[in-house]
Amino acid sequence: MKAVHYLPYCYHSVFINDILPEPKKRLFSWEPKVEGLMFADDIVVFARTADRLQELLDAISEWANTWEMLVGHAKCGVMLFGAARENANDQKREWILQGKPIAVVEEYTYLGVKITPDLNELKMMKARIGKMGMILGSQKRFLCNYRIPAQLRVKVLESVVLTSGLYGAEVWVCAETRTTHRRYKQCYTKV
Repeated sequence: MKAVHYLPYCYHSVFINDILPEPKKRLFSWEPKVEGLMFADDIVVFARTADRLQELLDAISEWANTWEMLVGHAKCGVMLFGAARENANDQKREWILQGKPIAVVEEYTYLGVKITPDLNELKMMKARIGKMGMILGSQKRFLCNYRIPAQLRVKVLESVVLTSGLYGAEVWVCAETRTTHRRYKQCYTKV
C-alpha cells in the first residue's frame, strides 16, 4: 500500500497498527498466532480458510478507504498453499481488495525473498544468488580496479555484494549452500 501526501512544510505520519481485526480464536495449538505481518507500507495476511482471507482483505480495504489510501494492486497477489492449492473453487475464486480483483500467483517476492506455494528454499536461494551475481557484475569494474586499495574493495564486496546474497538466508537448508559458497569464492577472486 503506497500513500503519497504533498503538503508543504508538513510532517505526516501514518500508523497502521489498527489495519487488521483481532485474530479469530485458534482451533489448534499449531496454528499461527498472527494473521498478518506489516513492514513499512507492506502487509502480508495469512488465513486458514478462503472466507477468512476475504474478511482480512475487506478489513484492509475498509481501512484504506477510511484513510483515503490506494492499494497498489499490481504488487498484490494471493498465494494458495496445501489443500487450498488443489481446490478448484479457491483457484477460480475472485479475490477482491478495495473493489478490484487480486490475481492468484505461483510465486511472489516479498521483501526480497522469493516465495512459492511449496516454500521451495532452493528457488529462494537461487533467486538471491542471481541477485548477488547481478550486483557483482555491476561492481566488477570497481572491484577489479587495482588502483583502489584492496581493503576498500573487500569492504564494498562484503557490504554491498555479499549481503545481497545472504538476505533471507536464515530460511535456507544447510545442504544447499554449496552454490552460495561457490559464488562467494567467485566474488573474492574479483578483488
